[in-house]
Amino acid sequence: MKEEAALDCFLFFLSKNEPETIFSYNQAPGQMMEKRADPRSSASIGVRFFYGNMFYSGTITDISKKGMFINTTDCMPRDFNIVILIHYKNDIVSVNSRVVRLRQNYNRFDGMGIEIIHPKKNYLEFVESLRTIS
Repeated sequence: MKEEAALDCFLFFLSKNEPETIFSYNQAPGQMMEKRADPRSSASIGVRFFYGNMFYSGTITDISKKGMFINTTDCMPRDFNIVILIHYKNDIVSVNSRVVRLRQNYNRFDGMGIEIIHPKKNYLEFVESLRTIS
């Protein structure tokens, strides 16, 4: 019963949410400049994220020490705290995070901007390892 009420609330929130404009962060002349202090790296990394008693899946498309973007059809509402699980070096990196932005295309949510809450050492090592590869 609790899960049904939470789902109804979640669906209502999504139906009332206004779509956000997504900007390109390319630094080419005439384009919007990067606003982040810690620039993101492009990625394509499968992840799982946990909220309540459910696991969901998505793909990280860009990542930094302080945030990431996850493509997923299982978007959580803004300001929800979620735990993201990333497979790294035969281990699982658990990342406490908060949803700060939702992306909507064709009246469907398809991704979330994520802020990392107090990044742990293994997460920072993971992000740094991606930078050395690219």
